[in-house]
Amino acid sequence: VAKQEKRKKKTGRAKRRLQYKQRFVNKVATFGRRRGPNSNQQAAS
Repeated sequence: VAKQEKRKKKTGRAKRRLQYKQRFVNKVATFGRRRGPNSNQQAAS
């Protein structure tokens, strides 16, 4: 299977901003076991 073309990765300040968003902004407080970043399971409400 041929590799797909992907958009280029952000660099510098923009990359740091992305990291910050992933780690702090759109995190939902969870209890128990941590889920991976690629999990498709909905948060239990």
